Amino acid sequence: SSAVESAPEAAAALEPESQPEPVKPLARAAPAAPKEKTPRRISLATTLIMLAILLAGAWLRLSNLDWDAGTHQHPDERFMTIVAERIKPVDLVDYFDTENSSLNPFQNNAGYTYGMLPLFITRAVGGWLDKTHYDEVVLVGRSLSAFFDLAALFMLFVLGNMLFNRRVGLLAAALYAVAVLPIQLSHYFAVDSFATVFMVAGFIFAYQAVPLLPERFGRGRIDWYNFALF
Repeated sequence: SSAVESAPEAAAALEPESQPEPVKPLARAAPAAPKEKTPRRISLATTLIMLAILLAGAWLRLSNLDWDAGTHQHPDERFMTIVAERIKPVDLVDYFDTENSSLNPFQNNAGYTYGMLPLFITRAVGGWLDKTHYDEVVLVGRSLSAFFDLAALFMLFVLGNMLFNRRVGLLAAALYAVAVLPIQLSHYFAVDSFATVFMVAGFIFAYQAVPLLPERFGRGRIDWYNFALF
């Protein structure tokens, strides 16, 4: 009987073991596209602090613009003033006729080695204010230089807020407002303050164009509009 009982056990031992079912790999979820960050509203306190910084910066930049009492001591500024007095506004079509355009510095025996935008803006505003004389247009240029530097100050706050937070933006703006070099350059009819605006703007557009920090700002992909502005 023991032999009969062991027969089923021996038959079961000869049967092949059942193979376990292969484990299917879990499907990995596709990474979610970063959501576009909507800028938060600027609080009243931030607005008032920024306004105070702008007013302080304006006072430091616009006070005592006639610091040289009409003696034209800055050589680069003196050269730009001579050119600004000599050129005359023309229509857009005539502007591209460089051989005959009165807005071309080289047609006024002046020559020119700086950027045209500060020169043309100063001459246009000076003509609008009827202040194109040698001793007057220089003050127009200094005023515009100060206002452009204030624009750079505000854009520096925007950049600091985008990269970090509002406190950093306010700190950057406050430090720039009282920095000696920008205040000094704002008192010159030169190209430095004008150029600073476009430099800071370039950083702002570059940050928005390339998704370096998509979790903080932007769409997480290249923004071709800001890329073109950059």
